[in-house]
Amino acid sequence: MTFALIVDGVVIVLLCVAIYFGVVLSRRLAALRRNEAEMRAKLDEFSAAAAQTEAALSRVKGLGSGEPVVGADPDVLAKGEVLRDDLMYLIERAEAVTRKSQLAGRPAPVAAPVGTSENDIGHALRQAVRGRSGEAGS
Repeated sequence: MTFALIVDGVVIVLLCVAIYFGVVLSRRLAALRRNEAEMRAKLDEFSAAAAQTEAALSRVKGLGSGEPVVGADPDVLAKGEVLRDDLMYLIERAEAVTRKSQLAGRPAPVAAPVGTSENDIGHALRQAVRGRSGEAGS
């Protein structure tokens, strides 16, 4: 008889716990239903933002593929191509200078510090080119 009483007590405790969790779950579901309209609006905003992002990414990928960009100003594109070519040349020259410096056992030239004016950078580049051409002649 005591065994049956203990089993009944355990079942009662488990039922009370189940009822408690049922009430908590019911309250949370009710709160979720109240906010359903707000969640739908946020989901629609998120979907629109994702679509805009996909469109922007496809435009960016189109820029990198070398294909002409629809609606882009031809002057801006031409200037961008010139700048790209100049930067590629400078990168190639910097790599060559670094290789020569490393082969000669000298430390590689240090880049200009941030905040240096364009005139200072241009002056430093001219000096470096003059110095390199003078070294090549000797």
